[in-house]
Amino acid sequence: MELAKVRKSFGLSQNDIVKITGLSKSMVSMIDKGERQLNSESEQLLVDYLHRKPKADITAMIDYLVIRVKTLNYKKFINEVLKIPDYYFEQGQSGGNGYPFRVEYGEIKVFYHNENIDMGARIEFKGGACRLFETFLEEQNRTWQDFLKDVIDYSFEATRINGVDDPIEARKFLKFKRLDIALDERFNEKGNYNLMDLWEKVRKGQIEMKLKGFRPEEEFKMSYGFLKSLGISLYFGSIQGFIRFNFYEKDLEQAFRRNIPVEDVQEIFGFKNRYEIRLKDDKAFQVIEDFVGWGRTPETLYDLGVGIIMDYLQVFDETGRPDRSWYEVFGQGKKYKFITQPKIESLEKRRAWFDRQLKRNLYIEARISRETGRSYVEELISEYDPDDEDEKIIKRDVERIKNRDFEHEARSTPEGQAFLKALGK
Repeated sequence: MELAKVRKSFGLSQNDIVKITGLSKSMVSMIDKGERQLNSESEQLLVDYLHRKPKADITAMIDYLVIRVKTLNYKKFINEVLKIPDYYFEQGQSGGNGYPFRVEYGEIKVFYHNENIDMGARIEFKGGACRLFETFLEEQNRTWQDFLKDVIDYSFEATRINGVDDPIEARKFLKFKRLDIALDERFNEKGNYNLMDLWEKVRKGQIEMKLKGFRPEEEFKMSYGFLKSLGISLYFGSIQGFIRFNFYEKDLEQAFRRNIPVEDVQEIFGFKNRYEIRLKDDKAFQVIEDFVGWGRTPETLYDLGVGIIMDYLQVFDETGRPDRSWYEVFGQGKKYKFITQPKIESLEKRRAWFDRQLKRNLYIEARISRETGRSYVEELISEYDPDDEDEKIIKRDVERIKNRDFEHEARSTPEGQAFLKALGK
């Protein structure tokens, strides 16, 4: 076995191999370089780990989605992207989430602003709204993947200048503020994973995770004079973080909510445990791009959710080896790796830097230039030879300034405002 190739194809680190095989770190490093060979016992441990298949019946779904688009024409988004007639939506009594207005259809809510283009419109699908929207998607012969791809396409269409796409502006126009992936472990009469065991492993120090913070929670409520448990919830990660997990006993939660015995919930609805992955902003955006296959091969919601859990949470048994009962819930799939987005230089950031760092010195040089007739700054600039990337930035920002000046002038008249509104600006 070529350890390095196998390890990298499954997204494993050398430390992962140490934990799986029990070999020393130095030995794994030598095997990874081809200087030594895996012994048969260690190779079998690794093969068993990599070929571990899930025993649980898991279904995956989108359970919460929040989209923000920089447009004042929220009706255009409803009609063209949601593909639901805007007259289906009723005006809400108030706004919410910092917005002055909202419209809603069932649990699908659209918050909007009539003046602040940076706030634009916020489209919110909570659990019930996701299920309602799926009925529309089915009627439209679309899937979640089709819809989310349409959302991204819309951002490029809205920011296209002279037929040229601007990925930077498209990314500013669109944000996926929140994405929750729910992995539901269906009830199995032969047994399900016990989340209390996972809680106990945290107490014993048998869990390694990349997230900051852990909080267990068990809620009780009165029922016919007795305290009744709504089940435990295990929160991994900070509430302010961009990635957070919530694992909870969905059968007990639903039993209390529906006021029926938990056995009926298990039999009728098939609920047992829910493993919820909550993603915000750039993390949500990257997962959605991978889900729809934007510039790459599409991935299933199940594989994405399992891959994130496997990468951020590692569970071990008493011997320090990967815990068999935990990994049999999801099997051993490929870990999901988030990519840190490179920082994009923008017109605003560049000018803010000038304002902070150079304003005083530029003022002094400008005064000297006026009084001597010689400009050191102009001489410095004349010596610089711009490359293709510089020319692209200059062209992009010139177009932006011209368009911004045009919009500013248009907003000064009612006719101009109506024109911009028709353009969705």
